[in-house]
Amino acid sequence: MNAIRAQRAFHETPTAAAYEPVQFVSTCPACKQQRVQRCSRNALMRLLHHGHAVEAYCAACDECWRISARERAHLAAEHFAN
Repeated sequence: MNAIRAQRAFHETPTAAAYEPVQFVSTCPACKQQRVQRCSRNALMRLLHHGHAVEAYCAACDECWRISARERAHLAAEHFAN
């Protein structure tokens, strides 16, 4: 997604699609298992757009962590590269 389109999409009024859950997988640093994460498309876009941390959680370990730069880049490409 080019920068102008990304900025325009970010500032547009959210639609129902903006609140639909986005799923992604992140590996827990404690147990090394992949854990499915969910958040709204809008929330994820804001975190990525503003450079804020995207955090993940493992219920089995009760552990939170920041996703890796590689996971972050994959998320951006997979969900917002149009």
